[in-house]
Amino acid sequence: RDGRVQPRVLALDLLGFGESERSIGHRTAEDHAQSIAEFLRAHCPGQRPVLIASGVGAAVAVLVAAQHPELIGRLILMMPTGLSERGKSALPLGLRMAARIPVVGRFFYRNYLSSKAAIKAWLCEYGFADAEKVTDEHVDVFTTCAQQAGAHHAVLDFLATRIRVDLERRM
Repeated sequence: RDGRVQPRVLALDLLGFGESERSIGHRTAEDHAQSIAEFLRAHCPGQRPVLIASGVGAAVAVLVAAQHPELIGRLILMMPTGLSERGKSALPLGLRMAARIPVVGRFFYRNYLSSKAAIKAWLCEYGFADAEKVTDEHVDVFTTCAQQAGAHHAVLDFLATRIRVDLERRM
């Protein structure tokens, strides 16, 4: 109205995360990065948008920017999680193996990983630089997403290190 172009905002979840459809197939970080690159080519031709991402999506956004710098103008990252941050580069072998055995992984996810206590512990340890900033609302939102039907697929792919991005190297 005043002659300025209004920005367009497109919001998407990684397949299997957030409120997106739940996939039963395994997806890697590269699969997710390719999907985002295809989305950007289709919906933002000739533009280099600002990508705002959080959690595993932020790690995948870093991968997209590294592989397709022509598609990204800037990155804004919140709680980037790629399994190589703050000097913590490996998950315990038992957890990686449990995530790769479907029945064991689902049991572990349903009975431990998707609980409020486990989610709060993860947010305090990995999600926020300052654990004092984790609120009950944060925990409730993450728990709601974690307890949706099929949510275990994406998280178990992450824990089985199929979705892994070395953030320190990429950034």
